[in-house]
Amino acid sequence: MKVRQLILWVLALAAAAAAWFITDSLERDSTREKDQASRVVSLTDPQAVTVLELGGEAFPQPVRIERRDQEHRWQITSPLQAPADGLAVGRVLGGLMDARIKERLAKPEDPAQFGLAKPWQSLALTDRGGQRIEVLVGDLSPSKDLLYLAPPDRAEVWLVPAEVRGSLARTLFDLRDKTVMEFVVSAVERLELRLNGKDLVLTRQRGGSDPVWTLEGQGPADPRAVEDLLFQIHGLQALAFVDQGFDLAKLGLDKPAEGLWLTLEKGQKLGLAIGGQVPNQDRRHLRRLEGGPVMEVATDGLKRLERQPLDLVERHVLKLDRARASGLTLRREGRELVYAKGGEGWKRVKPAPAGETKPDEQERPDFLIWDLAGLKWEKILPSGDYGLQPARTVIEVALGAEADRPAANLSLMIGGLDQASGLLAVATPGDDRVFGVRPDSLKRVDALFDPAEKK
Repeated sequence: MKVRQLILWVLALAAAAAAWFITDSLERDSTREKDQASRVVSLTDPQAVTVLELGGEAFPQPVRIERRDQEHRWQITSPLQAPADGLAVGRVLGGLMDARIKERLAKPEDPAQFGLAKPWQSLALTDRGGQRIEVLVGDLSPSKDLLYLAPPDRAEVWLVPAEVRGSLARTLFDLRDKTVMEFVVSAVERLELRLNGKDLVLTRQRGGSDPVWTLEGQGPADPRAVEDLLFQIHGLQALAFVDQGFDLAKLGLDKPAEGLWLTLEKGQKLGLAIGGQVPNQDRRHLRRLEGGPVMEVATDGLKRLERQPLDLVERHVLKLDRARASGLTLRREGRELVYAKGGEGWKRVKPAPAGETKPDEQERPDFLIWDLAGLKWEKILPSGDYGLQPARTVIEVALGAEADRPAANLSLMIGGLDQASGLLAVATPGDDRVFGVRPDSLKRVDALFDPAEKK
């Protein structure tokens, strides 16, 4: 090919590429322009909205919601003062900002036929720059697949997908924050709970990476059990509010027999007074100690807070971090099984396997480690001979070293059944107590010694 022909080919390809780029760029610009023109509101960032106003037949009392405080949380400021549910507000804003106009009807003669003379709902957004955008929401079309919207002057009717109404259909109750107590679980220093005739007091000691809790009158508490209780409290949701006109004495809230109190970091205190039953409903009356509305919560929600001391006291037999487990040794009646954990999981070292390790043989040591980490005693057994000297079975778990923790070994000695309680006797070195555990909690030990047993 001659040089001139080659140059012409290169120029032609460059021209074609340039034409494609220009065409594609124009198409993208055109698509963006069409999308912008079809938007119900010009705002695209919900974070830019500082005020949301709701009215119309859906809100006989106009509702105003504003962003407040440094965290920009939503607050209802009219017709009452109350925290707003940020997710519910976000759904309203997202639905409106995502709405696209499918068709426009110019200068409608009778807005009433679209439900826009007395709109079902009106929405107004104000952004950080003070720009205010208002939209009227009317009826669904006869086919129920479109929703009628309009600007405040009703110069046009906009037809949008009917799904938009689902995003906007929120009541004042929907928009309220229904969290009964707002607090950070990790910030709780003390919990007092008086429920169903039982008083529980939990206190936290600071220091170290892990929380240390004490159950008053019982001793160390299980941090995971305490955390679960705190999350249950944090998850309480109001099913209804009574904002005014209530009689605390009639609701059992003037001198409540039940309640809970939290002390947070820096001495901040929160609390709930728990009152009587809501007539003919499975609900109880509650009120925050600092005042505010009376709330109704599900009776079952409060029952889930009930705890026995045994539910909260630290009952783990071994303080075993599963992630650190690197070795496992079991001894029984002259037999010894040794397992090591590597990159491919657990492998039996002694006696050496005859062939390739099967998947279920890898899983059994891992399952036993889970069982040991979760092993809890049911009761402390009285002094006696439980077949622990010498122990019928001994388990040792090797823990690998970490940056702030050296390598260590944990041991568990397993004896026989306590005939009085039906519990299995176990013990640990250095602890004079004999723990009674459920026999089925250590059934995987037998499965390791006898592979024919179930895992």
